[in-house]
Amino acid sequence: MMTVFEVANVRCGGCAGTITKALKEAGFKEIHVDLTCEPRTVTVDVADEAQSAQVQAILRSLGY
Repeated sequence: MMTVFEVANVRCGGCAGTITKALKEAGFKEIHVDLTCEPRTVTVDVADEAQSAQVQAILRSLGY
């Protein structure tokens, strides 16, 4: 299921690339970082609450 996460401190394509790379390395396949809206969002295909929590932990560890 596609889940949307609101993120802070995402300002550019470099930030989006960092997020995308980290999530892909963790095994997530479908990732979209939207830089056009406020608040910025990251949409990820997650299977369950455990994966949702994993995405949140990754985003926090990156400073987002």
